[in-house]
Order: sequence, then C-alpha cells, then structure tokens
Amino acid sequence: ALVQAPGRITLFHLDSAKAAGIYSAYFMATAQIALAIVNMIHAVLIPLSSRAQGQRNAWKALKSVTPGHIAALAAGFGLAAWLAFFFMGRSYPMRWVWLIPFAVSAAFILLHGVIAAVFAARDLRGLYISIGGSLTAGLGNFLFNLLLTPTWGMTGAAISLSLGYGAGLVWYAFNYPKVEVAS
Repeated sequence: ALVQAPGRITLFHLDSAKAAGIYSAYFMATAQIALAIVNMIHAVLIPLSSRAQGQRNAWKALKSVTPGHIAALAAGFGLAAWLAFFFMGRSYPMRWVWLIPFAVSAAFILLHGVIAAVFAARDLRGLYISIGGSLTAGLGNFLFNLLLTPTWGMTGAAISLSLGYGAGLVWYAFNYPKVEVAS
C-alpha cells in the first residue's frame, strides 16, 4: 500500500482522476514490472541464499553491482516502458521528466528486492533488517509524496517513488556492515 497508493491518491486528490490514471500507467510500465521480477527472484534467491555458502555468494555478487549497472537497468526499464507506450499507449502523454524517475524507481525496486531477499534468507535478524528496509522505502515514498507532489505534480510523485526506494537502499547500506555470514 505504501508503494502503489501514495502517488495515485495524492494526484487524485490534488489534480484529477486522469492524473492518477496516467500515474498508474507509468507505474505499471516500470515499477510494477520490477515488483513482478522481484517476486520471481525471491522464489529462487531465498532458498539459494539461506545457507552460509549461498549468503557468501549472494553478498559477493551484490558487492560487484556498480552505479553503471543500476543506470543500465534503469535505461532498460525506461526503454521497455517507452516501447510499451509507443506501441500500445499512445493515448497517454509521453514525458521524459516522468519516465526517467519511474525507470530509476524500477531499477531501485529490483535492487532493493534482491537485497531484501538476501537479508531475509540469512536469519531472524536479517529478516528484521529486510522488513526495516521495506518499511523505509514505503514510508519514504509516502512522505516524499506529501512533500513533492503538491508542488511538482506528476513529476513529484515519480521522484517520490525513486527517493523512497533510495531511502530503503540507504537503510540496507547502513545495515550492511552488521552482516555476519557464518563460515
């Protein structure tokens, strides 16, 4: 609810049902795809990383992720959304100032979901860290929507999603040094 609802409700309240519908289209073309991929990854990653060797391998792989990888992922989500709008959604306005933060959000959502799964698979403390990261992302999205959407409209709602998930990633980074992987 803290991921999908704040942008839609705020835009509906401050602007119109049409604005909420446009937000929904951009969300579905980017963030919802990332959320679906995260669900599929969880089904595989949690069992694989629930043992010590799986944890070591997962954290080693996550350490190799660079800002360039995240940018490429965002570009891929952006291109896929642009193609979806080009071929099937021509009735929706195409604005790069909306598409870019939604694509960045999708990349952050995917990375956030993978990290959450690795933490959750570790142990009870890791599960708490995973839940904390998800709550941080959702509450961040909600609060940023309250701050940005009244002034910036759709752009503010899109940026709020990115900032919320960025806050969740910061939570994980803050907790990363506390990770102890058993031998």
